[in-house]
Amino acid sequence: MDTKASLHELVDKLDNILNQVRSPQTPLEKSLDLLDEAVTVGLEAVKKVDIEPLSPSESLKSEPCHDNMASQEDRDLQETVEIV
Repeated sequence: MDTKASLHELVDKLDNILNQVRSPQTPLEKSLDLLDEAVTVGLEAVKKVDIEPLSPSESLKSEPCHDNMASQEDRDLQETVEIV
């Protein structure tokens, strides 16, 4: 895993993995390999969140949402995490 990848790039990578795993054309063996990759990417994302300051755009996204509804991006990320 590229340790210079941004959090956004890591989330995009997890989304890509999720889409591949959901594809009916993806064989089981490939899905298991993708699961291993998702764990690695997810751990790297956690490190980014824990030790790196948020960028200005990420800071805006982290402000409380007043409509009590998660964004589609938040729901997609949650689905990715649940798979891992």
